[in-house]
Amino acid sequence: MGPKSRRQVTATRSEGPPKLAGKEDSETLSTQLVDDIPDLDEFMDLIFHSRMLLAVVCGLVFGITAMQGSVPIAIYLVTSLVLGLGLPMFRGLNANDFGGEQSFMNEAVAPALGIFFAVWVVTYNIVHQ
Repeated sequence: MGPKSRRQVTATRSEGPPKLAGKEDSETLSTQLVDDIPDLDEFMDLIFHSRMLLAVVCGLVFGITAMQGSVPIAIYLVTSLVLGLGLPMFRGLNANDFGGEQSFMNEAVAPALGIFFAVWVVTYNIVHQ
């Protein structure tokens, strides 16, 4: 049996007209994309722990420097926003594949804000009273 001719090879590769992606196909594709990235959970953990570290550092700095009012809160929220948007861009992840930027922005916002306030108030009270 000799080698296949070019026509036979292309005929075996062609399985018919391409399918149009329907709703089920796009859901399967997005699920496969998420499953193909084994470190997505690790990346979300990285965002979580980075926000916690940022909250502790900002709370300590603002408590030691005796900052009061809404300015430290605004500074913390802006840096937290930059962290939530910057890490996925730095890693080269397309946020639309994972539910948009909102999925990265919502990760650990409330717990980190609570830790920020607690560390800020405790540090301020210890250092300045």
